[in-house]
Amino acid sequence: MLDLKISDETFEKAEQKRISELFDHTIGLVYDMEKPTTVEISVTSRQAKYVKKSPLHLTQAIVSENEVVFHYILVPSRELQRLLLGFGSQVKVIQPVWFALQMKKQIAEMAGRYDS
Repeated sequence: MLDLKISDETFEKAEQKRISELFDHTIGLVYDMEKPTTVEISVTSRQAKYVKKSPLHLTQAIVSENEVVFHYILVPSRELQRLLLGFGSQVKVIQPVWFALQMKKQIAEMAGRYDS
């Protein structure tokens, strides 16, 4: 500091969120400024047993038991994508559509690596 002046102005500290609140709608440790959205996945009945016993996120809810569909309120991220890719053919992203297309593209690129 080169110059310091005393003034009558006061500083109001902004309300801070708990750090953990920043991660309430994320999978993993990567925080994204995007707003949470509805994420829906369809899983096979075999995979559903695992997902029911080990929820992927606190917001997990079952939408349908016929074709087992789970609903989440999340920020879709690369970490979520990696987690879902780990389920292989046992999972399909339903919503959001842009995330489903991103998953489809990733799967196509993976399959292409085996063509050569």
